[in-house]
Amino acid sequence: NSVLERSSSHLTPRDTANWRVGDGNITSKKATACDSALFFDDDRYKQLVLIQPEYFHAKSKAAAAVKKRREPFVGHCSFADIVVPIEVKVKHDNSAFEFENTDGKFFVRHDQDGDREALGQLGGYLALVFCRQHRTHVISLYVYRDQARMVYTDRETCIVSQPFIYGVPLDNPLPSNPILHRFFWRLAHMDRRQLGYDTTVTLASQDDFTNMLQFATSCPGITPYVREQLYYAMCVTSEEAQKADLTTIPPLTTSQWPLQRVTRADGSHVFVGRPKHASSALFGRCTRGYITYNHKKQEANFMKDSWRVDHDDIHPEHTVYERLERCGVTKIPTCLGGEDVGENTEHLWQRTCIPGDDELEPRQSEDKRPLRCARGHYRLFIKEILRPLTDFKDWRSLLWILDDGMCGEFFMYL
Repeated sequence: NSVLERSSSHLTPRDTANWRVGDGNITSKKATACDSALFFDDDRYKQLVLIQPEYFHAKSKAAAAVKKRREPFVGHCSFADIVVPIEVKVKHDNSAFEFENTDGKFFVRHDQDGDREALGQLGGYLALVFCRQHRTHVISLYVYRDQARMVYTDRETCIVSQPFIYGVPLDNPLPSNPILHRFFWRLAHMDRRQLGYDTTVTLASQDDFTNMLQFATSCPGITPYVREQLYYAMCVTSEEAQKADLTTIPPLTTSQWPLQRVTRADGSHVFVGRPKHASSALFGRCTRGYITYNHKKQEANFMKDSWRVDHDDIHPEHTVYERLERCGVTKIPTCLGGEDVGENTEHLWQRTCIPGDDELEPRQSEDKRPLRCARGHYRLFIKEILRPLTDFKDWRSLLWILDDGMCGEFFMYL
């Protein structure tokens, strides 16, 4: 804790093992929580993560002594706000990685069911961070007693460091190994892009939320289905939306999906909240679908967020829609464009890292064929907000839908 305070005050560590945050309840017993985490010391941290001393009500002197020692360090585990997740293990059998004997062994322990469960546990924490935040990568720390490993994860790669001892001998006031100190020092001096945040996404204001809520409740041009989807994205019910005094962002303790402002390459912006669909996969396309609100145009549309393969032979999805439109294919969604996120802005295209390639270029074999391709962050914008295929009225309607899809597929290969 003192290391972070000396280097920078914008990051703060919290013990989050026993204080879980659910979608609708800040103390949900069904929610999951990592052991510890780093957070930005901002308004959301003060309102959602930080636990006030009066929260603790011990039932015994022993419990009171334990809680009293932990009070200055505890916090709620909000995956919507975690910057760096930290997992701690005291039993080697429950560790996802090898720490006791790394000679001649793979770093992932996979001999027993507990090893796979521990690895899945870490993957679950990372998936929750990726799902609830707009991140390009996540840096995490895995601790086993007096050792630790640093973990870097993006949508294509997971890089795990060698284990290192970070303990401080009792007879030596200086750290025996400065790696962990240097790790936290560098984290504290990173900007948001280096920490893995999508720099085209920022937290929306109270006025933004109010404008979107007024549009959802009073716009006559949207259907009941779209209206409900807007409520879902803002984490409010139709009953709450009808209240005249609901002019502020809902309490942070009731939502893990804050409204966000997404800036496009042309400088325009849309607002997104809770995704309509979000893949739980850590690697691959990792598709997420959002209902968007455009305040300037006063309309609701759909945005598909994914990580596409960076290869010349694989075309961006919006170019397929453009080709279908040129061919005169009807009954297809109206594409409002697509873009590689970060391109044509102050930062480069957001791409995944490939180990061993400093320039982030695909590795090639002797005959110049790429062995592995990076992935790039991509967004597709659709005018219509479509219903799930399972909402078809009858079998005749389903057949017509499939017929339209097959026609589009046929023209795409002409």
